[in-house]
Amino acid sequence: MLSVLAGHRRYAYITTLRCDAVNPPLLGMRKVLSEDAVRRGLAKIDKAKGLRWLQNHLDYCTMPLLGERWILDMDSTVKTLYGHQEGAKIGYNPHKPGRPSHAYHTRRAVQPGTGAAGRCIAGRPV
Repeated sequence: MLSVLAGHRRYAYITTLRCDAVNPPLLGMRKVLSEDAVRRGLAKIDKAKGLRWLQNHLDYCTMPLLGERWILDMDSTVKTLYGHQEGAKIGYNPHKPGRPSHAYHTRRAVQPGTGAAGRCIAGRPV
């Protein structure tokens, strides 16, 4: 779960958390499972039951915030890519029309607390 919270999309990235000396102890974790152990464990979960479990926990975390006042600020920028890079697609690119790019979407929620997040997606508009 820590890997998902860290924005990882591949099992191989779990290995980076095994060397993280900060986040696992902050969450009370004594060890981080290997990518193979996580893959085997997730393969045993029924898809429908797993989705219900995940949705229940997401709702538990987010529903109390829906009653709060907050502002969502979103910005995007385009990064022109050269060569063949993973996820690059031809889309809106004001600097080099017709070139592949990544589109970075950043968002910031203010109140309660201040947080920031970002995401890189393929160059095509959403």
